[in-house]
Amino acid sequence: MKRLIPLVFLSLLTGCETTSVSDTVISPISTHATGYQQGAKTTLYWYTSQQNQPVKLAEVVTAEHSERYESEYRWRDGKLREIKRQGTRLGDEHYLVPFTLHLRYDAEGQAVYQRFTQDGSVLPLSDVELYAPIRQVDAALRVIAQQRKAGLSLVQGYWQQQHMILCGEQRAKSLTFNTVAAQAAASGHDRATGYMALTGKVRRDSIEASQVLLLADNSQQCLVSPVLLDPQ
Repeated sequence: MKRLIPLVFLSLLTGCETTSVSDTVISPISTHATGYQQGAKTTLYWYTSQQNQPVKLAEVVTAEHSERYESEYRWRDGKLREIKRQGTRLGDEHYLVPFTLHLRYDAEGQAVYQRFTQDGSVLPLSDVELYAPIRQVDAALRVIAQQRKAGLSLVQGYWQQQHMILCGEQRAKSLTFNTVAAQAAASGHDRATGYMALTGKVRRDSIEASQVLLLADNSQQCLVSPVLLDPQ
């Protein structure tokens, strides 16, 4: 009986240790890049989540009148806590001016910090302006969820007629357009060559384009996820 006691005790310790290890398992972080175009506004997204909850979202937005800005959003425990944005927008005189926006929210979603500058001047924000980014990011998350469900992701590269070389690669893949709108966007470009960003599916030897987002000449560099917020 005395010989059994250490074995039983060891078994108990082993069981406790196993439980302890399983409790400390960290779920993997998932990332997904996609994009969306509606009217004159085009947005590229880089989304990070963990346990189906948002962690971070970065975006590059181009709009009419050559407006362009980048944003980064950060969540904590599933709650949006911080936003930073910078770019150019139409000013009061209807010409492009630089702007920056920095917002922080508490766990209840109340704004606790704001700083908005336009053309070098610090300006106050109305309540509508303080909470408009929350509605914008909610809409973005719905688009991202729809794109992921459809198996669509952001694809960038350099195309020539019916082939495309993805960013960071050297071997060309065949390029097909599986929607009339995507085909029309590519056909309407001045030259059937240059930089292209699209949403679609990448196969081993081919790319299926669902929506063409951006077209430019070969001098355009591939876009990367903006980093605006300070690391935690």
